[in-house]
Amino acid sequence: MKLTLSILCLLFFISSLGQDKKTLIIKRTLNTPKIDGDLNDASWQNAQEATGFTQFRPTPGVRDSLYNRTVVKMTYDDDAIYLAAYLYDDPDLIATQFSSRDNFAFSDFFGLVINPNNDAQNDTEFFVFASGTQADAVANPTIGEDFSWNAVWDSAVKMQADGWSLEMKIPYRCLRFDNKNLDTWGIQFHRRFKSDRSAIYLE
Repeated sequence: MKLTLSILCLLFFISSLGQDKKTLIIKRTLNTPKIDGDLNDASWQNAQEATGFTQFRPTPGVRDSLYNRTVVKMTYDDDAIYLAAYLYDDPDLIATQFSSRDNFAFSDFFGLVINPNNDAQNDTEFFVFASGTQADAVANPTIGEDFSWNAVWDSAVKMQADGWSLEMKIPYRCLRFDNKNLDTWGIQFHRRFKSDRSAIYLE
């Protein structure tokens, strides 16, 4: 399936668990990034950064620090949405236990929750673990999270000297949306540190 987007950029409302929403403007790329966990692709060079993550578990409100900060970028083309994240951390503290798909086990992870209709009702969730394993689910207030749902999408991770990095490619066929309203989508980012069982989101 190919979706032709005629707009130049997408405006994402970033949900922050009851706080005021932020916005992230993502621009169309003419250079499709290679999904290998390396963030040197031309498409990432001028992409707007999402930063300023805040802990919500176990101590709400704690800001990320220089050594464990999270930087996220996004772009898109006619086929898919793309995401790149650099997750700073002490490499010795990053949990990378391998597990089967949809099994969170004992591994650090990064999650993308996306809602093309921006209706706070029908979310699609994509998780990438430091081990390279994927998880995905659909979610709404009635059923909660349904991890029996599986989609075909690409991701890759790479361990770094000061953390780990990842890339995602989410084809539009994985998402449910109204073709008449494509300008403003809802989104959330979620990162989990297994070393201290803390979790953060973008405030």
